[in-house]
Amino acid sequence: MMRTQGVLARAPGAAVEIRSAGPDDGERIRRFLAELSPRTRHLRFLTAVDEGMAGALLEATGRGDVLLAVTGERVVGHAVE
Repeated sequence: MMRTQGVLARAPGAAVEIRSAGPDDGERIRRFLAELSPRTRHLRFLTAVDEGMAGALLEATGRGDVLLAVTGERVVGHAVE
């Protein structure tokens, strides 16, 4: 996959951009977690979501790249490649 200035993919005409997470995305990740419903948090993480989880979601630590789906300044998705 070819990277252009940190952007991994962008669908033509789409408002969502897939890019690598950066060290300044911590607050965006915290907002993303806060916007998830309790059921979604439970199904995704199988544990309580606390303040420290935002930092953990930004760390790849041998698992691959951390990817974010963003629209403007809002994170709408998170994945580890």
